[in-house]
Amino acid sequence: MRKILLALLAVLIVAGAHAQRSVTATIQNFNRSGSDFTFDIYAQSTGSPQVNLGWSNFFFYFNTGALSSPTLSNINSKFTGDSLSTDYAPMRVVIVNSTPPRLGVQIFYTGHGAQTGQQLSTAAPFGERICTVRLTLTNGAANSDISWDAGGSYANTWILSKDTVQVSNTINGVGSSTNDVPIGTGWNMLSVPVVAADMRSSVLYPGASTPAYGYNNGYFTADTLFTGKGYWMKFGAADTFTVFGTKVTPQTIAVVSGWNMIGPLDFNARITAITSTPPGIVSTPYYGYNNGYTVADTLKRGKGYWVKATQAGTLNLGAAAAAKIGEDGSFVLDNWITIEIEDNNSVKSILYLAKPDEMHGSFELPPPAPSGIVDVRFSGNTIAEPLGQVHQVLLNSVAYPVKMRLKNSAGMALQIRDVVNGSLLNAVLKEGTDLTIAQRLERIEIIEVQASSKQIPTVYELNQNYPNPFNPTTIIKFALPKDSHVAMSVYNILGQKVADLVNDQYVAGYHQVEFNASDVASGMYLYKLEAGGFVQTKKMLILK
Repeated sequence: MRKILLALLAVLIVAGAHAQRSVTATIQNFNRSGSDFTFDIYAQSTGSPQVNLGWSNFFFYFNTGALSSPTLSNINSKFTGDSLSTDYAPMRVVIVNSTPPRLGVQIFYTGHGAQTGQQLSTAAPFGERICTVRLTLTNGAANSDISWDAGGSYANTWILSKDTVQVSNTINGVGSSTNDVPIGTGWNMLSVPVVAADMRSSVLYPGASTPAYGYNNGYFTADTLFTGKGYWMKFGAADTFTVFGTKVTPQTIAVVSGWNMIGPLDFNARITAITSTPPGIVSTPYYGYNNGYTVADTLKRGKGYWVKATQAGTLNLGAAAAAKIGEDGSFVLDNWITIEIEDNNSVKSILYLAKPDEMHGSFELPPPAPSGIVDVRFSGNTIAEPLGQVHQVLLNSVAYPVKMRLKNSAGMALQIRDVVNGSLLNAVLKEGTDLTIAQRLERIEIIEVQASSKQIPTVYELNQNYPNPFNPTTIIKFALPKDSHVAMSVYNILGQKVADLVNDQYVAGYHQVEFNASDVASGMYLYKLEAGGFVQTKKMLILK
């Protein structure tokens, strides 16, 4: 479906025997099926309840390449057959010769003659339904691009009553729009971009397989949804839902202190153009979800997003309206070292490494999504960490085997290990090659391996363990002048093997491994390194 923006310019002018009576017309229940657009016209009297005659004008921009010979028909009309108004056609459609081209729709309402007009209800919220109108694009082009002429030269058309009482610039109406919300298979973060007549999640998104989950210091199920808020919902298949409703003004979103699930309004909003009241209350990037959390540069209409605030306030989206997707979208993370983790269901997650002086602000990730959603993050609950430390990554609900990729590494490699002793996983990740992890691990360890010429050793070397003596753990460091297969084992004084610490391929550089002797008795032991034809053995002492 294509976006349709519809607002209403409608005036009913009513003339009695001695005075005119005006009635305000509004559109409700706007809908679309293929090339047919239907909407209900409601009228509400501002004077006498008598209605003799009135008519409404609607002007639209339209795509001449997609629209030809439109027709208009009246369905279930309330006011018809006035013998005194035979000179007036019930409805008509006019193609207005202008640039851009406009489609003029004129709808005439006829009553039962002067002094005998039918009553209009003033108690109903929108007045009384006059008729249902169907506008048909006869070439069947469901992709026709139509938008409301909100302020063009035809916006203030004069309206004539039956008795030629002339009134100008009487503009009443309700701005409304239709918004297409695309969703993917599985979990989605969604929002409602306009105020629909019925905001229940089951009405807006009938294809969902779960309730809608909102967030307020914890998840809760939401039956009625609100604009400006974000929600989790799960779907069995990809689809597009069209939401009809009125535009939201002012273009602001209220936030509370802490994490907020938000949704933009009926436009795409650039992050760089969003301000806050009070200023500076946003403490994290804006996070979207696409089979994993991602840093957003644009809030897309109909999608949901996370953001954390230092205090309650509002996000001001007005300056960010009508953004082009990707415009002003360069985010500092794009230049950082990127670790991509893709599971067996093609769900991708991205983590980042950067120099400490490049990391400004917080890169804390939002709360984990509802159960069953892939969630990959650093153990410090962040999407990015500074270089120069050992990193641990948490893997939740991923499908194995998992592939890892490295980008923007500037020659750096990463040692990927399990967090116990490297016996299950101990491999090297380089840019340009994938690393496959077949073992089911909930946590992995990442060790940076510098690759600059200044930090590559010139000879093989095995260092003395530290601390020594130790109980129960110690660190053993070693150096490789070139990429090598490394084997390291621990033996007792009788030459019997106690443990295998390393048996894998390593890149050139400085490395370390931890030995945990919790299950080994006190005493003197030997540890031996074999790499690239180099063999060296050293002693260590366990004291318990």
